[in-house]
Amino acid sequence: MILNNVSDKGCVVDGLFEIVHEVKNSIAVCRGYLDIIDSNKEGDLDKYLSIIRSEINRSTDIISDFMLYRKINIEKEIIDVSLLLKDLCNDMELFVNNEGVLFEFKLIDDEIYIDGDYNKLKQVFINLIKNGVEAIDSDFGKINVSTCVEDNYYCVLIEDNGCG
Repeated sequence: MILNNVSDKGCVVDGLFEIVHEVKNSIAVCRGYLDIIDSNKEGDLDKYLSIIRSEINRSTDIISDFMLYRKINIEKEIIDVSLLLKDLCNDMELFVNNEGVLFEFKLIDDEIYIDGDYNKLKQVFINLIKNGVEAIDSDFGKINVSTCVEDNYYCVLIEDNGCG
């Protein structure tokens, strides 16, 4: 790759920062679950290892995307975004609570189908939740995830009471 000017270098640095940020988020989730695994409870171990395996797979997908030199591979398929959010909230609940933050979610129970990339959307939502956790600096931290339908649009709201 040949960089022609300073702005090209800035784009490369920004791109590298984004990749590192994505991989770091995934690794942080894995580390959080590894910290709370209680090997005496087999049910917990299976649950946490499944989440950790999923996060490691997501990290390798991110790195693979980077290896394709900024060509992000979007694999669209019909997905139930409501189910994706339920899975996400269940996966993230322990992580968020382990950080001392209250995690609440109120999700519509309807099936909402969209044409999208399950893993990329999950990454976006994980980043928003993790950024919310990082923004909270009080003992009364709270993150809310909710969904609703307004004017034929499916709305996802992720709120935190952190600064910013």
